[in-house]
Amino acid sequence: MALAIVPIANQAKVPFFSVWAAATPITRNGADPNYVFRVSAVDVLVDKALTNYAIKTYHAKRLGLMLVNNPWGESNEKGLTAAAKEDDVAIAGVEKFEDNDVDMVA
Repeated sequence: MALAIVPIANQAKVPFFSVWAAATPITRNGADPNYVFRVSAVDVLVDKALTNYAIKTYHAKRLGLMLVNNPWGESNEKGLTAAAKEDDVAIAGVEKFEDNDVDMVA
């Protein structure tokens, strides 16, 4: 929902503070000036930290991604894929689940 508000807030020149949304394009949206702010971590930074943790702690060579099927999951897929490529780690696969799923067994 926050992503949908971004162009409206910037067009209206009204500050918008996103409390929970973390998708990278929320604040890195290309607007100048940009009226959109967040108080949560930026996905692209978290994705890089997660990838580094997997490599350093578990000596990961391939990463499997399980992501929620919404804009947040899409943002994380892009960020984790980019971070993995930067660190020369392969993405083994990507699986998505719905917000209301309670069972992740295939």
